[in-house]
Amino acid sequence: AWQVVSVTAPREDVGPERPAGPARLCDACGCANDHDARWCEMCGATLAASDVVRESRRMVTILFADPRLESDDGPPSAETVRVTMARYDTVMRPILERHGATVEKFIGDAMMAVFGLPVRHEDDAQRAVRAARDMQAALVDLNVELGDRFGVTLVQPIGVNTGTVVAGDAIEAQRLVTGDAVNVAARLEQAAAAGDVVIGPLTRRLVRDSAVTEPMPALELKGKSEPVRAHRLPGVDSGRNGREPPLPLVGRGAAPAAWGRLARRRLRRQ
Repeated sequence: AWQVVSVTAPREDVGPERPAGPARLCDACGCANDHDARWCEMCGATLAASDVVRESRRMVTILFADPRLESDDGPPSAETVRVTMARYDTVMRPILERHGATVEKFIGDAMMAVFGLPVRHEDDAQRAVRAARDMQAALVDLNVELGDRFGVTLVQPIGVNTGTVVAGDAIEAQRLVTGDAVNVAARLEQAAAAGDVVIGPLTRRLVRDSAVTEPMPALELKGKSEPVRAHRLPGVDSGRNGREPPLPLVGRGAAPAAWGRLARRRLRRQ
């Protein structure tokens, strides 16, 4: 390793400096153009009239998975790692997208999926835990294939957390979501054992009627001043919709009684 001591200033004759301002991305080819360009420098397509950076606060559920290779014959080769992780992405990405997630490849081999962006659903948290369950089930068959081909297996701890994030604009090539909820999801994944799914406290509240959960000891997560009450997810009941048992109406006892008296009066008049 090397320590950076100084950096030479760029040469003035390298080329013309690009105008200040955000780059405009071509919808046709994805090429980055100057902020005041009207046509794409790569394919010539007409660029949008205005590229406004759009950010919004969203309540989303984040699934974080970090697959790890295990082998009895020592560290696998770089080619084996590349093929294995590509196969993992091919299997897991459709599962997440089938449940309505937007998948963002994160640092290294970790995979982050966001439920509730760009389209929000009432049951985003339930979609996330069901996707996690399906991912663990799919890993069993995938490991049989990887064991036969390369003599390796994958373990897949998963963390799921719900919270408020700042969502960037994918058109502007911004990072998908940022916020404390993302960091907590990553920390929950790190606290999960191989093959486990660990969910955050708000996620557990949202899925308690459709998922079986087991409380874990309070987790001391990096960056959190207070311990986090996480739960392990042994299973999800796919036959329930998360609305059972029905929640009671509070403070509405007088209204049905009044409606009943009004109905009886109308019947007597008739």
